[in-house]
Amino acid sequence: RRGRLKDTVLHHTVGDVSLDSANTAVVKGKYQLEGMKLLGITSSPEGSFVLRQRKQGGRWMISRAELSRNNTE
Repeated sequence: RRGRLKDTVLHHTVGDVSLDSANTAVVKGKYQLEGMKLLGITSSPEGSFVLRQRKQGGRWMISRAELSRNNTE
C-alpha cells in the first residue's frame, strides 16, 4: 500500500461462523482501520462484514463480501 493509507492496520474480529452446507459458509464480524492520517482522523468508525465462502479444492475462498460502516450518529 502506498499513499495516505500506507501505515494503516486493519483489525477485525469474527463474531459468528455458520455452515450452510459442507462446502458453503457465512462469516460475520466487525472491523476497524487504524493508523490513518486523514484530516486529523487516526481510526475509522467500526464497521461490520459478512463473507460468503465456498470450499474449492480443499480451500475456503470468499465468493461474496459485504462491508458496512456502522452509523454512529
